[in-house]
Amino acid sequence: MIGVNLLPLPRRLARLRRRRTLCWCVILGAEIAIGIAPVIAATIQASRLDGLVDQQEALASRMTVARAELAGLIQQNKGVTEEIDRASAFRNKRAWSALLALVGRKLPADVWLESVATDPAMPAAGAAPRGGSKPAPQQPGVAPPTGAATATEAVVIDSPRKLVLKGQSQSYESLQSYAVALQEAGAFQRVTLGRSVKGSGPQGDAYRFEISCEW
Repeated sequence: MIGVNLLPLPRRLARLRRRRTLCWCVILGAEIAIGIAPVIAATIQASRLDGLVDQQEALASRMTVARAELAGLIQQNKGVTEEIDRASAFRNKRAWSALLALVGRKLPADVWLESVATDPAMPAAGAAPRGGSKPAPQQPGVAPPTGAATATEAVVIDSPRKLVLKGQSQSYESLQSYAVALQEAGAFQRVTLGRSVKGSGPQGDAYRFEISCEW
């Protein structure tokens, strides 16, 4: 079968130009899309990378703060442990039975005791800043954690520091001799004879006294 195109030649040429133009537009669009795709992918990857960098910096900052807090807690725990060890060693070394036996053995015949007490009477535990302690160094550009202490604190256990003897003596000379005997015994660092008041006692006139034996 023979086909005959009855369209005029100018119209046929115009239609051919439109087809070629459309084909070139499609090819150009495909090439532009292929060229832009890597740029878009690179932009998305760069955005994700920036987000990961920001997260890493935030985590590093938190880790620095956590390390500073941990170092402070370790130092505080070390101070508490040292104070507890010192108090425990002090209490273990002091033989109260031998100490009281010494106090009674040095007592003259005309001197008698009415009370023996420690000062302080009841050991107490509390928190006090250590004089030589310094706050944990902060990293540059990192703010200190909220509520963090500015100085290291250590628990100080208030243990007895001296023995207080109260009683009566028939003569002031015996009272002085008793204080000197306690000082020379070597168990106390300092023996202080406090106020003594003369008054009446079970055995007549006597001196009421108070002696502090510090160690």
